[in-house]
Amino acid sequence: MTIVYISIALVVCALIYLGTSAFRTFKKAKPALQDLQETANRIQKQTEGIQTETTKLTATQEKIMSDVEYKKQTVQTTIEIAKETPETLKSFKEFLPAKKNERFTHKVRG
Repeated sequence: MTIVYISIALVVCALIYLGTSAFRTFKKAKPALQDLQETANRIQKQTEGIQTETTKLTATQEKIMSDVEYKKQTVQTTIEIAKETPETLKSFKEFLPAKKNERFTHKVRG
């Protein structure tokens, strides 16, 4: 019977030692856990900042692309109009006098 009491006392002592060891370990680990939490919060804020910048860059890229497309269309339209210029000049020849001494007269089609 004495062995049973000694065993129970030994188990109780082991449980008390386990509790105090766990409490000390938790107490020592608490600052490290807080540091890890703070680091995680900083990383989260940086990630949010990067996402915000990414969104802004995407919007800026879309504006630039639309501006480039507009300017491209403008240049193409200008080139098309410039290609039509020789035909327009040919039609103006009808209104120019044939000789230097002639006065400017308009020819009326009819």
